[in-house]
Amino acid sequence: MWFRRETIAIEDKIDQINNPYLKTGFQLVIDNTPIEDILAHLKWRIARLRAKEKAEADIFRAMALYAPAFGMLGTLVGLINMLQVLELKDISQISFNMAVALITTFYGLLLANLVFNPIAIKLERRTEHRVMIMSMVMEGIALIADRRNPSFIRETLNSFIAHYDNELKLPENDSYRFDTSRAD
Repeated sequence: MWFRRETIAIEDKIDQINNPYLKTGFQLVIDNTPIEDILAHLKWRIARLRAKEKAEADIFRAMALYAPAFGMLGTLVGLINMLQVLELKDISQISFNMAVALITTFYGLLLANLVFNPIAIKLERRTEHRVMIMSMVMEGIALIADRRNPSFIRETLNSFIAHYDNELKLPENDSYRFDTSRAD
């Protein structure tokens, strides 16, 4: 009878977890799912997240790749228009079309290098950060499923954080905050 009450109390606590990845892991542990199945499922979720977010970053990479080409296309259109008004010998029309021809190349390069590429890089870094957090959660769940000592689990996860802090080269004055509510 006491086991049933404790299970209900644990399941009530699990219901309060906002992170779906963490919640799923704990639920699988409580349901006595074999550790191999738990890890397979959690790794599959990481792979799914990585693939989904890579596709998002790839969209911006493609936009960065094509933006200069569209800028050159605009340049060609502007030059064609400039050549059409050249016989009129109206300097204002010629200069207007020349400006359009040059500005489109500028906009293409600007969008590629100051908008699309930085967005793609930010998305890739966010993905790696989320994967790191999910891997840490997976390691913690595996240790819990193995019924490891809580102090061992804490020290293992702290070393995990220290390792990734060094790899991410976070500034010293920046406190490391895990926003695991989005890691699903």
